[in-house]
Amino acid sequence: ATDEIVALKQIKFDPEMTKEGFPLAALREISVLLSLQHDCIVSVKEMVVGTGFDKVFMVMEYMEMDLKDAMEKTGPDFPFTQGELKGMLFQLLSGMQHVHSRFLLHRDIKTSNVLVHRSGRVAICDFGLARRYSLPLSKPLTQMVVTLWYRPPELLFGERVYGPAVDMWSIGCVMGELITKKAIMQGQGELDQIDQVFAMVGTPTEETWPDFE
Repeated sequence: ATDEIVALKQIKFDPEMTKEGFPLAALREISVLLSLQHDCIVSVKEMVVGTGFDKVFMVMEYMEMDLKDAMEKTGPDFPFTQGELKGMLFQLLSGMQHVHSRFLLHRDIKTSNVLVHRSGRVAICDFGLARRYSLPLSKPLTQMVVTLWYRPPELLFGERVYGPAVDMWSIGCVMGELITKKAIMQGQGELDQIDQVFAMVGTPTEETWPDFE
């Protein structure tokens, strides 16, 4: 025994789908995490399978909280220092650069999907929506990804051919949230979210968004 504290993530099985085998989304997440070895990406240590294959767990490194928890714990009256903000953003960008260098998109970056260790290290987690991409961008993917408040305008407009820029928009939203201690655009639906995006960054022009109509 090592006395190491770990985190367990149980793979959920749909009773109707169990007869068809291991859940594809879970298999994809496990495969992605095992291929992404980086300090700023949560690590999977091993898989544990229960008797009868009825319970399956990912054994992952233990991190005390996520960024959302960290913000709630410190509260709006105690903003992060400039040094803390720079450190967190640098690590988040470093982890995402590694993801993109492996031709993968995360597609659900938000404060609850970035874990924080007591040492100050941050790590990206939850790769259930991750997909591969290729250059030049041509493969259509679903636009119904990325939690609404972190979703880039091209996905809100239904674009299905996209790349790393969708994750970078989400990181920008996370950074704004770390500074203000609240989500910077809190749309009540897709149309409202578009309105809030335009109110913050302006309406697209041919110069800022070629081919936008």
